[in-house]
Amino acid sequence: MKEMSEFNEKLQQLLEVSIQLTSKLESEALFQNILSSAVSLLNTEGGSIYFYDEARQVLSFQYVITTPSELGEQLKKFELKLGEGVVGACALKRESILLEDAQRDKRFYRQTDLFTGYITRNLLTVPMKYYHPDLKQDVLVGVLQVVNKKDGAFQSGDVRVLETLASQAAILLERNRLYSSLREQFLGTIAALAAAVDARDPYTHGHSMRVAKYAVNLAKAMMKTENELFELRLCCLLHDIGKIAIPDHILKKAGRLSEEEFDTMKTHVEEGYKILKPVKLSPEILGGVLHHHERWDGAGYPSGLKEKEIPEFGRILAFADTLDAMTTDRPYRKGKTFPEALQEIMKNAGGQFDPFISEIFQKEFLNIIR
Repeated sequence: MKEMSEFNEKLQQLLEVSIQLTSKLESEALFQNILSSAVSLLNTEGGSIYFYDEARQVLSFQYVITTPSELGEQLKKFELKLGEGVVGACALKRESILLEDAQRDKRFYRQTDLFTGYITRNLLTVPMKYYHPDLKQDVLVGVLQVVNKKDGAFQSGDVRVLETLASQAAILLERNRLYSSLREQFLGTIAALAAAVDARDPYTHGHSMRVAKYAVNLAKAMMKTENELFELRLCCLLHDIGKIAIPDHILKKAGRLSEEEFDTMKTHVEEGYKILKPVKLSPEILGGVLHHHERWDGAGYPSGLKEKEIPEFGRILAFADTLDAMTTDRPYRKGKTFPEALQEIMKNAGGQFDPFISEIFQKEFLNIIR
């Protein structure tokens, strides 16, 4: 009865974990969540996820939780051949392996302990696999392993719990891979559209791609999530789509624009918003497209927003858009060097640009332009 009660409790925890996992599509967060959930559910000292490389027939350390934490980076140097060690044997047979006394078992790969100084007492290793209906067979994604149970020995219920988690994780990881592939294809299509818009003006050729690079690199320095980076990249590629509505005699004018012409040019942000709104993109993307020419001091357009009234994507995009505009040659002026552009942008921190993001922009400038 006690074992059944404990199993039911773990099953409830597993369901809660499952709900959390299905809400996460960002690969880094997903993998870490899977591993930390396994370690927590089975009350172990640590655990690891290996990815299976079918072409090379090897399993490589990707994610690890251990004490002390610095051992994790050392362990990532290891690769195991299919069939090598407990992990390799688990992958080869697609079957779970429970070692009650790792040090006495010939299948245990002792090099990891010798390298790190860690002592593995017991371990549970399960394949991360899912059934492929077209292939009519299991597809191996990787291996999930937990080590050193804190409250004694692993039980049969522990095996069932970890196998359930590993099976679901494999499906989620495959969904994540397919989702990422679709997103990249989608980005490729949008990039082609952006290139077509940029091509209308010979002086902005490649502008949207460069802006996307600068903005995403800046956002990485701001520790934005994978999904936020994806949406920001999309926003950058689409930020000038409203220029489709700007007449050629203004868009392609070699000299400076008159005040009236500039007023027409400024409408490209609102035109872009009108074009994109029916597509049902996220508010962050739409806000960035509409407000990337707002200024921190409120003197920008189209709405005269100031400070944090300006959507964050718009504030980030302002740096990237200005950087590319300043470093690009025009018929009436030669583009500035990157150091000159940085100096000019920093002069306007707190006026044109968000002063808080400006600090990151300056500190990470070399990484932003790489």
